[in-house]
Amino acid sequence: MDAASHAQQPVGDVAALTKDFRHQDFDRNGLPLRTHEILENTLHQELTGAADHGSGTGPATTEADITDTKELLHLLGPLVPAPPEAAASSPCKA
Repeated sequence: MDAASHAQQPVGDVAALTKDFRHQDFDRNGLPLRTHEILENTLHQELTGAADHGSGTGPATTEADITDTKELLHLLGPLVPAPPEAAASSPCKA
């Protein structure tokens, strides 16, 4: 297989994922766990440099992971009742 053929494989995979994504079934109960794993993986892979392989993309990936985690926490926030004393001082704004 030549280089052009190898390059077409991910293109085809992304196209198939894009087409099928709306039909995927996810365990919604796993969302809180997955949310925490984003930053855990960032700590283990990006902040240690283990995933960099010389690309220099660690800071950008870390920033994206933090943004993603914030978004998921924002989505999960309304599902978690706040203790009465914490509700008045919550940093999350709707």
